[in-house]
Amino acid sequence: MKITNITSYKDGGTIELTTDEGPYYIDFRLGSKTPGVLYKEMPKANSIPADPRPLYTALKQHPHFDRDHRIAAMLEKLITRAQ
Repeated sequence: MKITNITSYKDGGTIELTTDEGPYYIDFRLGSKTPGVLYKEMPKANSIPADPRPLYTALKQHPHFDRDHRIAAMLEKLITRAQ
């Protein structure tokens, strides 16, 4: 997997990570009951969380990894919780 773009939305800060395998979203909507959770679709009430491990590996290989340390830290927390 390769990350091609990282975008933040103004809904409270949802982060979209565009990859060569499709988009992923980290939920930071205002009033969200699942802040910081990763999804394969724009988060909504019935969304199913995605496995963050492949995306974390791709992020570590992304040329802007140092700049995107906040996203990496969020994905690390999700991986730790999932284990």
